[in-house]
Amino acid sequence: MSHLKNKVARRTARLTSVLLAVLMILTVAPIIAFPASAADGSSDFMRIFHLDCGRKYFSIDAVEKIIDELATNHYTHIQLAFGNEGLRLILNEENLTVKTSTKTYAGSDVKTALVNGNTSYDKSQTFSANQGAWNESQMTEIIKYAHSKGIKVIPMFDIPGHMNAVIAAMKELRISVSVYSQVGTNYPGNIGQSFDPTNTEANEFAKGLLINYIKFFGNIDGVGYFNIAGDECGFAKMDANTYTAYAKLMNALNAEVKAAGMTTLMFNDGVNYKNKTLNDNVSFDKDIVICYWTGGDHYATSTELASSGYSLINTNVHWYYVAGNESTNTGNLFYYGYAINSMKTKKCNVCDGGDAPTTYGCMLAFWCDNPTKSVNTSNLYSYIAELKKQNPTYFTATPDPVVTISATSKTLYVGQIANVSVTNATSATWTVEPADVLELSATSGTQIMVTAKKAGTAKVTATVNGTGYSVDIVVLNDKIVPSTTEIMKGNSITLSLASNRAVTWTVSDENVLKLNTASATAAARAATATSNAIQVEAIGEVGDKATVTASDNTGTAIASIELTVIAAHEIPADAIEIDLEVGGKDSASYDVANGSTATCGDATIATANIVEVEGKTTYEYVTSPSSTSLAGKTFYVASNATTTTPTLQLTFENAGNGQYYIKNASDYMYPNATGSYDWRNGVTWSYSRGSGKQAVEISVVNGYIRISKGITFTYTDRRGRTQTANTTAYLTISRGTSFDAGSSDSSSRNIYLYEKKTTDPKTTLTFTPVAEGETTYIVDGKTYVVNVKAPTETVNKALNPGDILTLPSNSSVTTAAESGYISVVDGKITVASNAPEGTTDVIHLEQKNSAGRVIKHWVYNITVSKIDFSTIASLPIQLWITNQTIRAEETKQTGTGYGGDSSLGMVNYLEISAQSAYGENGFALSELIPAVIDGMYEWGGTNFTYDYGLSQNESAKPRRTFDLLRGVRLSSNYQKVWSDNCVLNGDDFNYVRYWGGKWEASADRINWWSVTGNGSTGAYSGLKEQLNAYYMQRTDVTDEVITDVTDWGEARPKDANGVILDYAVKYPDGTIVPSEFPNDGKTKYFNLLSTSTSYRRILDIKALETSGYEVYMITVTPSSDSSSNTISITTGSKPTYSYAGTEKVAWVDDEANLPAKFQTADAKYKSISGAIEYTVGGDPTIKGVEIYTKQAMLVTYYLRPVVTKDSLTVHYRLKSDNSEFYSYNINVISGTVFKENIGLDDPWQGPLLNGDVKNDMGLIQQVSADLETIPTIGAQYRFAEYTCDSVIRSADGKDVYLYYTFNVNKSFVIDFGLPVTIKPAQIVDSLGSAHITNVLVEVRHMAM
Repeated sequence: MSHLKNKVARRTARLTSVLLAVLMILTVAPIIAFPASAADGSSDFMRIFHLDCGRKYFSIDAVEKIIDELATNHYTHIQLAFGNEGLRLILNEENLTVKTSTKTYAGSDVKTALVNGNTSYDKSQTFSANQGAWNESQMTEIIKYAHSKGIKVIPMFDIPGHMNAVIAAMKELRISVSVYSQVGTNYPGNIGQSFDPTNTEANEFAKGLLINYIKFFGNIDGVGYFNIAGDECGFAKMDANTYTAYAKLMNALNAEVKAAGMTTLMFNDGVNYKNKTLNDNVSFDKDIVICYWTGGDHYATSTELASSGYSLINTNVHWYYVAGNESTNTGNLFYYGYAINSMKTKKCNVCDGGDAPTTYGCMLAFWCDNPTKSVNTSNLYSYIAELKKQNPTYFTATPDPVVTISATSKTLYVGQIANVSVTNATSATWTVEPADVLELSATSGTQIMVTAKKAGTAKVTATVNGTGYSVDIVVLNDKIVPSTTEIMKGNSITLSLASNRAVTWTVSDENVLKLNTASATAAARAATATSNAIQVEAIGEVGDKATVTASDNTGTAIASIELTVIAAHEIPADAIEIDLEVGGKDSASYDVANGSTATCGDATIATANIVEVEGKTTYEYVTSPSSTSLAGKTFYVASNATTTTPTLQLTFENAGNGQYYIKNASDYMYPNATGSYDWRNGVTWSYSRGSGKQAVEISVVNGYIRISKGITFTYTDRRGRTQTANTTAYLTISRGTSFDAGSSDSSSRNIYLYEKKTTDPKTTLTFTPVAEGETTYIVDGKTYVVNVKAPTETVNKALNPGDILTLPSNSSVTTAAESGYISVVDGKITVASNAPEGTTDVIHLEQKNSAGRVIKHWVYNITVSKIDFSTIASLPIQLWITNQTIRAEETKQTGTGYGGDSSLGMVNYLEISAQSAYGENGFALSELIPAVIDGMYEWGGTNFTYDYGLSQNESAKPRRTFDLLRGVRLSSNYQKVWSDNCVLNGDDFNYVRYWGGKWEASADRINWWSVTGNGSTGAYSGLKEQLNAYYMQRTDVTDEVITDVTDWGEARPKDANGVILDYAVKYPDGTIVPSEFPNDGKTKYFNLLSTSTSYRRILDIKALETSGYEVYMITVTPSSDSSSNTISITTGSKPTYSYAGTEKVAWVDDEANLPAKFQTADAKYKSISGAIEYTVGGDPTIKGVEIYTKQAMLVTYYLRPVVTKDSLTVHYRLKSDNSEFYSYNINVISGTVFKENIGLDDPWQGPLLNGDVKNDMGLIQQVSADLETIPTIGAQYRFAEYTCDSVIRSADGKDVYLYYTFNVNKSFVIDFGLPVTIKPAQIVDSLGSAHITNVLVEVRHMAM
């Protein structure tokens, strides 16, 4: 949150999206403990420093240095705004699972989405150097360090505003969320986003995510506050429903913070916003502490909030300092100089926006609106020191941190382990007494483990600097529960250890009792099973006995129980009958005697648990106190009516005359005031709590009391006259933890009374349903008959002929359909395609648990009907090529605004009817809209072309062919004419369906998500969701292969800083067409999109194979490997250049087809940015290329002719054994053959004599005897020393054979003891230019 808000220079917003996480480790791992007092152990007046570590990432070292400065200047807290647009703390995935009313989001998925959301925020703001986030252990390190310096940490997670990274994460998780409101600063793209609190799924997810962080910090001692911020969420545009949803969200989170043992903070701008109505009698909770930062035309003033009962923290906007605003000029808000100057007049105990005084605390806020700006630490540290300098009476040293000792568990069973630790100490010496109860893992350090050895109570003591700190730990012998001795024949009971740990269970007689693990089916049987619980079934005869034993992993028995099989008995007349439902009425409870046991029942139907419930203490607010009924009573008191655990007490004694004496515990007190006089200022009063027994007045006002005392001050004025002055002092409550006194203006003089209520402990028997059936339990001689029903869900479905409906998982059919038109197969209901309209059928299903018992029923009422598709709105799909719209047959035009020009900014779209897309499996997008369009692209509804020599009118505009690439859904940052291409920015989809009463899209036909295209047929200003079909332009840059491209180029250069793209094909004989560039009419020129980048990215190049040729490899070759070797490009002129860079493979159909030169890692293409890389398999497509400015790139398609009956074949064979080591085909027009006089030339190297052949494209291909010119011949042949001995033509002229002799031996003279250097060219000349990846040397000793 930035608080650069609307009142002051339209100050903008912040998003808090760094999620802080500290892992709560139970049992054997320590809970991190810090000393705690009041809310968090701080002194009465809080001095808080706010750090915007959400937008800008801070290293741990940087934070710790800031903490050092805070400690030096006597601050009490640092507020880490980790969730502010960016998200700079990521919890472990096990702490990130979020459950909503419709879905559970796995922690691993949430973590991935949050990390990606953080990256999305950084990239969207061009803050790539700012990326980073803390993990749980790093946050733990920060908190531990802060506490060691006497500084407490306040976590801040802004909701529902300033949530850029979280909103991006929700979109990745397919949560339908749109940006409800956003506020921005002067920095480009720096926008604080908020979601609509009436959006149920987004609201539940964000709230659930925040609760994970609340629970995390709630488990850290000493963290007593949590700031949910709640600022800058678009309050002005909220209607009553939205504002009410916002208030409910804040109150719900406040309840969670309080449940976690902390106090909630939030900023003031959303609380009691003027001219806004709250429905349902909702109001903002009064126990939320308000961080008051600024007033405004529609904000409640600080005095209004204080008089309403809110506690305020002065978070004065005039102190705000934004990183990068380092000017010492005192006239510019948010600048260093202005903030320093404001501290001289804006005191820490007086709030802005109404000048309400506060005794709660103040907050100094440092913001990082532009995270790329560095922090001027010299200015920052002097900024921190200045607030102390101007407010010395408030910024006083805090006491040294108190050493505390804690244990992860104070009750252990024999064999269990706990961690014991001390805080605020660097070392400790450990002892235990008695030593035979607990065993220590170490005797020194700040944390040790203790192991329970035998039953008893032991005192563990840590001695720190000569002082001992102790904790008592009780060790119990484990036992089997319930402690029954009987089991009814045929029934089952579930046994476990009191410690609930996993053990090995055995039974002494398998013919009496059968053991079933919790995961086994009812029929599964095991004499030994390892589990934390075991099912025991009585299979023996009445009177049989057997013992069940639980043993540890060493085989040592921990506990055992003997069970006797008893006969089933008749249900007595006084039996208690209980009706329960699985998942419905989930339990029934009864009071029983302590020590009771439950016997005979079947735990697979219902469980019986007997638990001793401790007495409960509550504090009941006295809503209507009476000033005449207080005498002789003691009440708990607080400063509001919503406290759940008040700690202060007041006792009232009658003082007569309607007055009282009051005391806290045993000390009498009263509100007092001391007067002082000087002739300039007159009489001033200082209020304090007095000690002693003095009568006070009690008045009752609106559900609370006020305790006051009149004070008279006698003084001599400047003329020597005796004068008196009077005031009334009121007893006040300071921060809920101590009594003080104040004047009639004090906001904390209202005292609320509470009565302590305590219930007695009792033992409760609770029956919990498990599955359908009836079972009987006996407890203390009383019979309980538990009848459990499985719930029945009725589903009414209207289906069409041919429809398929998937049934709930793990369900089975009990009663099948009878109509003959509806069947159930493999968990799916299928309606026959010939089912008559009006056919009805009923199908009954049930679901069983692992024990084979029923836990749910379904009744499906199926009616065959027809859908009235005419009433269903069609789905609009906009048509785009890069950033231009495509017009084709039947396209419609949207409203204006897409091009920035109200008259030209229209785009074209098609509509998909619900009837055409109806079906569970949906349809490919290419089946619903044209896969290939013969049309033209336009700009804003006016025909426009970029080819030279053509005018901008319909008659001169050529039609073009466009090939569908894919669909993309954009929910923000929509595609516009002339804007950046957004094809990579949204959610890809290839399939669309109308199913289940809604439109859905999918990338894989597995995961479907709702779409609407809301607003995409009207003006751009009303766009809510944009569904785009992106097309590629079909080109003829080569004759042999059709090419589709996403980015279309120009026929002539238009940008002197632009780039050039060429295409060529390469035949198997090494022939390249074309071989010279530029190629008129085929070469494409592209503008450089931004002068801030050194290269142009051209997306998606796809080769469409013709019937005569197939592409098996695509390579790219730059004009130079050096970015500094540029081409002189002149607008409208033909440039001169060649391709001298390194050729690299970008795609191949199968790596087995890679020529040797492309088999190394550095021969595989990786773009300049690294975003595009070499791929294998699939269609012959490369995701694009990146070309340095003023350079060119050649895309080469490697071809294989598709063999036909007319194809010619060139064979390469070994003369020695006639084996063939290579061949290739040439596709020709029917009747074409090799020339009769084809043969070797003189010399033989090079093309054959009369070896020219015209292929089916009209190109002359030349058969050559040179092997090194043929790229796909193996290197062992191309780079060997060889001779072509002869050429033979077949009788029909369709084959020609070249015969070779290879010399594979080369001799070198070696001198003994001297090094040998052999260069490749010394073996074979052609190896001098070869790309050699490996050399194998084999040494052979020759006989002398």
